[in-house]
Amino acid sequence: MNIFEITIQKRKEGSWPIETKLTRSYDSLPVHHKGELKLSKQDFNELTSLKIQSQQYGQFLGRALFQGEIYQAYLQALDSSWDGIRVLLIVEDKELEVLYWHWLCAPQEWNFISLNQRCCFSISLKTPTERVFPPINQNDLKALILAASPQGLEEYSLASFNVQETVDSLKIALGQIPTDVLAVDGGLGMPTLDELCDRLTQTSYSLLHIVGHGQVQRGETFLYWATKENLVWPVEGSKLIERLQNIQNLPHFIFLSACETAKSEAGMALGGLAQRMVRELGIPAVLAMTENVTIETAALLSKAFYPRLRKHGEVDKALVEATSTLSRDDILVPALFSRLGSRSLFTLEPELDISQIEIAYITYEIYQHFINEKKEREGKNRQPDHWNSYKFAKDDATKPIAGVRASDAKEFCNWLNKRYSRSGERYRLPSQVEEFENYLGEEVSIGYWCNTKEKYKILGIQTTEKEAWKSKASEILKETHNQDKLYQDIILALVFALEKTPYEAKEFADDINLNGIVQNILRRHIDWNCIVDKQIEDGINVDVMLSDAPKLYLTNLKTIAKDHHIDLNRHFSNIPDFNLQLLFNDAPKIDAAIKQECKRELNRELRYNPISSYSRYYWLLIYAILHLLSTVYKKAVDYSIWPSMKKNRHKLSCNYATLREKAFNIYIAFILINERRRGNISAWEGIRVVKEKL
Repeated sequence: MNIFEITIQKRKEGSWPIETKLTRSYDSLPVHHKGELKLSKQDFNELTSLKIQSQQYGQFLGRALFQGEIYQAYLQALDSSWDGIRVLLIVEDKELEVLYWHWLCAPQEWNFISLNQRCCFSISLKTPTERVFPPINQNDLKALILAASPQGLEEYSLASFNVQETVDSLKIALGQIPTDVLAVDGGLGMPTLDELCDRLTQTSYSLLHIVGHGQVQRGETFLYWATKENLVWPVEGSKLIERLQNIQNLPHFIFLSACETAKSEAGMALGGLAQRMVRELGIPAVLAMTENVTIETAALLSKAFYPRLRKHGEVDKALVEATSTLSRDDILVPALFSRLGSRSLFTLEPELDISQIEIAYITYEIYQHFINEKKEREGKNRQPDHWNSYKFAKDDATKPIAGVRASDAKEFCNWLNKRYSRSGERYRLPSQVEEFENYLGEEVSIGYWCNTKEKYKILGIQTTEKEAWKSKASEILKETHNQDKLYQDIILALVFALEKTPYEAKEFADDINLNGIVQNILRRHIDWNCIVDKQIEDGINVDVMLSDAPKLYLTNLKTIAKDHHIDLNRHFSNIPDFNLQLLFNDAPKIDAAIKQECKRELNRELRYNPISSYSRYYWLLIYAILHLLSTVYKKAVDYSIWPSMKKNRHKLSCNYATLREKAFNIYIAFILINERRRGNISAWEGIRVVKEKL
């Protein structure tokens, strides 16, 4: 849908400059036009006299606005769009804000623009607030209804209404959207200001529907809610705004089904309640009543509005579709105030075709649904570790997802069962004893996670691909394991962990002779093909690998006898003099840095530059230290130093060697993840599922 913005700027030399901008969906370049609005004092008086004649008022205002270039620009915008236009009116001058823009009539027939289904009309407001409203999708919708018809309304010349009928009607209109209610008898609480704030604090609602009575008195909007005893209690609009400002998660959309909640008269310096909710609270969209509205019209509007909103998520479109189908004297009372611009209130969740899911690899497109829901509903990141964003590349939709953790594959099956499984059946990961028949379609070379008694392995990788990956990964690992690169990585670990400059880190490394340790590491015979083969077979499973991380923290190596290490070093000229005391003084800082990096890796937080992962640097440093400790104690056994403690030294050497290999596997895994991020090697951990009868 094309966007037609009309901006009426602040007054200059007796008139108001107008700028329009037409943004067409098929053209990246907007079209601009300029004009001016001229309204004399006599014109304002004429508009005031026409307030009881909405058609004449709207036509007078429309003919003043749509003149010259602006007239032609509007017609061109309408004619150039086959599916209508979205009209955003922005009024920057407070003197003009009090005019009844919701009655605006447009050429050529000069009928109400708000009732023309080819023009989705809203009054666009700017807000100084920096409050963030995260994107939501259709499945995130949750509504709260506050319905107030307390005792004592007659004191304010207001009539009571049937709350239960109103709530029931709203629930029908909201359809399958989960809905809570604040109302007398049958709700979660009474329709009070305190209860409203409590519900908004406890639960994140995307929609808030307030139905009751409202009035403007002395420039302030009042809502007639209830006390705990269901007695009438007038709530000032300013007090409501003040309380809502303290709420962390406010609704994305508020429907004020109460009289005069969008009334903005000359005496109301801050504007109507609806306008203030957008400006001061940053609410993306508020639908409210500019004048008195009957209970019947409000009920019919809600009944027609919500099903359309559920269908496409466009608030302005849902409103014009609802109002244009209702023949009511007060149907022009509702007005929409928004800062959504051209955006929908929520994104639609397309129907997911899972009919072939049990015989094919899970695709990027299907897995993206799982990623989106987990992130938006639970705040959990489930994208593969090597992704640089939360969404797959646009050309990958039908390709098999790759690089998935085993825990994610298992959780994906749980998600499928909650969302799509029928009674008497379930989805699960295959076991190793099961074999899939080759499914028809594009040949797939990646593997898939298998679960045998909670032991996870990768199966299904074609031999030719496996050998190619092994060769490529081994080549990369050999390149990274020369003395200069290893030493540089350890220096970077010290830079990040100890917050030193590179020069200070190098001095520190020289003091503890890390370069000598690197030379010692390189003397080890490392079978890279075997290491890569294990990574391919076991899959790069960050959750499992980092579950061992606490055992590898320097501050948790309880058996270290620092004096013994120093004494042992003196007996062997081929073991560098390693200043353990100096290193372990900084152990808490190094561990804190590793813990922070582990948390980021487990949560998959995207950095500004994801390729610059610090993880591999830290694990190389830990690996180097553990390698030294294991070697020192092995030498003590081999050369019969402290013979009486030989058994204990042998045990310590083996323990450190075991921990060393765990640290080494983590280090290698993060090297491979970084190479995936750079596009140098492929990911091989895919998902296939089994659908079985219970």
